[in-house]
Amino acid sequence: MDLSKVERLAPGLVSPARQAGRILADRGIADRRAAVYLILDHAWHMPPSS
Repeated sequence: MDLSKVERLAPGLVSPARQAGRILADRGIADRRAAVYLILDHAWHMPPSS
């Protein structure tokens, strides 16, 4: 995966993106595609997961 767009738009996410790529490659699923959603709670008080 080319991380140049991530480096330009969100440099703080480069390291986690590389780590995720390594984990996917280690598990043999780096060639699969998936939708990923990031949900942020602006109020910072998300209920605990059950």
